[in-house]
Amino acid sequence: MTAKDTELEVMVGIARRAGALVAELHQRHLDAGLEVELKGPNDPVTQADREANALICGALAEAFPDALVVGEESAPSGEDLARLKVAPRIFFVDPLDG
Repeated sequence: MTAKDTELEVMVGIARRAGALVAELHQRHLDAGLEVELKGPNDPVTQADREANALICGALAEAFPDALVVGEESAPSGEDLARLKVAPRIFFVDPLDG
């Protein structure tokens, strides 16, 4: 197995964990009702968005410590923005929409 294969395996594992989390939250919301907030006009966000974002971003940062991870539901820090030009790898995370 090559290094690229191993990296892909890690990323697929993270995606599967996030998918299982979203499925679990979806089932809970079917039973209790879905709460939707708006980040802006026509820009909804749910608990599933936030929790999947946190899981994916945290796991990617742990697995790829030299990478910059930018999540849709995470506000980038000033340090993150400065690293945009120099990071060897950048992950852009949109947890539910892909």
